[in-house]
Amino acid sequence: MNIQDSIEAIEQQIYVACSDGDYDKVTVLEHKLEHLRSLSGKDLSELLYGEDAPNYFSDDF
Repeated sequence: MNIQDSIEAIEQQIYVACSDGDYDKVTVLEHKLEHLRSLSGKDLSELLYGEDAPNYFSDDF
């Protein structure tokens, strides 16, 4: 399982935990998700909109 697969699995777990009202688990999973995203080397705009999207979070925009 690569990092992207792990990210998708955690996102699904967050959805289920939120639906169940288990907000403590949501918090733990969100921390894991942020860690995996940092390991993936992609910034937030790439994760949300893809690599070709403009980076609104950069100072160059």
